[in-house]
Amino acid sequence: MHLGLQILGRRDFAKVARSVNNILNEFQNSKVVVPGMVQYNKSIVDAFSSFQNLSKLSLRGCNLTNVTFLNSTVKLRFLDLGCNRFDRGYRVQSLALFLSKQCFLESLDLNGCHMEMHQMLMAVTNLSNCVKLAKLDLSWNGRYNFMINPRRSLCLKKVFLLCITKFPCMRMLDLSMNDQHFGKYSEHRVLPKALISPSLEDVYFFGNGLESMAHQLEIREQLPLTAKFYATY
Repeated sequence: MHLGLQILGRRDFAKVARSVNNILNEFQNSKVVVPGMVQYNKSIVDAFSSFQNLSKLSLRGCNLTNVTFLNSTVKLRFLDLGCNRFDRGYRVQSLALFLSKQCFLESLDLNGCHMEMHQMLMAVTNLSNCVKLAKLDLSWNGRYNFMINPRRSLCLKKVFLLCITKFPCMRMLDLSMNDQHFGKYSEHRVLPKALISPSLEDVYFFGNGLESMAHQLEIREQLPLTAKFYATY
């Protein structure tokens, strides 16, 4: 069941918190979607902390900067935190700590969260317990920074390597629109010999400076034969 909650303003928090609590108690395996939540208070925290068996949750576009109120939800399988703001150190640390407690995630969406590449690397590193992770969307994070930075490109390569080697069930990975200069560094296009997930099916790498077909082939040839690599529109 897909449940929707519309939060209009601060005055609605208490009402929504009660609604969340009631809905979660009634539908323990349902998917809860909370669009438009600008911020949260203790009532929202209590509502989520009272429900530990939630398996599907969407908090897309809620302008979240902190997810400590989700620390009790440790059985999530499908999580959408896209289009929030994890763009500072303490915000990413909150996200990383939360992700480190997850063991059952199968799908995670963090696209458009304003993370720099080193912050994204921190988040992905803390997913080490998610051995069942099959779908990961990290697109549209670092693209807004147009300055050439080799370190950013190196971090993106590390993220890429972690994603395709540390998650044996990984099927879909989206790293599009993160570093338009990635393709300028030939050493970043060569992947070290590693055990790449045999289940990889689709890898999206649009907008990262790999317009050259030769550059695309350098990476494509190192992926499983069954995997499709998308680098240009």
